[in-house]
Amino acid sequence: MDLFLIDSSDKTLKANISGFENGEINVEKFKLSIYSCNNEGKVTFNEDLDYNATKKLYDYINVFEKNTNEEELTTFMSQFTSIHEINTVKTFFQKLGTDKLNHIEKSLTNEELENLNASIKQTLYRKEIENLKKLISIDINSSSKNIFFQEIKKKEDLIKYLFDNYSNKETTQQEKVFENWIRKNLWVLEIEFFEDLKLKNLKKYIKGGKNVMPDLVFKNKNSFLNLIELKRPKEILFKEDKSHKTLYKHPNLSKAESQCIKYLRKIEEADRQKFESELHTEILRPSIKLIYGCFSKGNKKEQKQELRSINFHLNCINIITYNDLIDMGEKILESYE
Repeated sequence: MDLFLIDSSDKTLKANISGFENGEINVEKFKLSIYSCNNEGKVTFNEDLDYNATKKLYDYINVFEKNTNEEELTTFMSQFTSIHEINTVKTFFQKLGTDKLNHIEKSLTNEELENLNASIKQTLYRKEIENLKKLISIDINSSSKNIFFQEIKKKEDLIKYLFDNYSNKETTQQEKVFENWIRKNLWVLEIEFFEDLKLKNLKKYIKGGKNVMPDLVFKNKNSFLNLIELKRPKEILFKEDKSHKTLYKHPNLSKAESQCIKYLRKIEEADRQKFESELHTEILRPSIKLIYGCFSKGNKKEQKQELRSINFHLNCINIITYNDLIDMGEKILESYE
C-alpha cells in the first residue's frame, strides 16, 4: 500500500506499508518503506523500518505534537538502539518539512546541544553494556542451545540481537547473537565505521571457497580494514598446570588463533589490485581482533597478565575478552559524565 506524504512539483515523499495477512499485522513481516524522489524521478532518500522502529516513529510524532523539553527529548531518544535510528527519524521529519525539531534545536545553545547529544549517547551506551552483561550471563549459565535462546526470548530488550542487522532473519547460532551486538556497538571498540564489506561478494577477491573471512569485516574512514572474529563468552581461556603453577592456553583458544592466522593469510594472498581498486580499501599489514571468552573466577589477575603476555607476542592478533569489552565500554561511558 502506497501513501503520498508530500506530492509537489519539486519532490515526492511516499511511504509503502507491507506485512498484512488477512487484515492483521504480521509483526515479523511488517515493513514501512519511506522514500523521496526529486522532479526527475531520482530517489534521494530511502529507509526501511520494521515494526518496532515504526512504533518508535509513531511515538516520536506524538512527542513532537507536544511542547517537548530537553529532559523529555533525552528520555525518548534513549529508546533508540543507535544514532543511525535517530538520524533516520530526523531526516524523515526534515523531508516532511516539519519545523518542530528546528524549534527545539534553535532554543538550545551549542553547549546544551552537545550536552544533549552526550546524554543521549550515554543513555544508549549504558543500556547496551547492560544488555551485553545479560547476554554473557545467559551464555555462561545455559546448559543447552535451546535454553540459551529461550532465556533471550524471555527478555524483551535482548530479542533484537536474535535478528541479523541487514536480512532481519532470526539466527539459530549462539555466536551470531554476539556478532549482532558488536555490529550495533562498534563504538565499544572505538572503530570508526565506514562500510561493512561483508555485504560485498568477497569470494571473488579471496580464494579458498567458504570460511575464508572472519565474522566482521569493516572498512574505516581511512579505507583500512578492520577484522573481527568472535567466539562465545562461554569459551575457556586457560587451563592450569598445577605441577608448574602456570597457566596455558586452552586448545580452543589456540584453534581460534589459527583460524585468525588463516584469515590474515588469505587476505594477503588476495588479488590485491582488484581488491583495493574495486572496494577502495587498503591492504596494509592487516590485523584482527579476536573476541573470545571470559576470565574465570578466582585468579583473574593472573589470567589478565597471561593474556597481556600472549598479546605482546602475537603480531597481528589482539585477543579481547568479554570482560575487556565491558571495561572498555564503561570507560567510554565515564567520558560522557
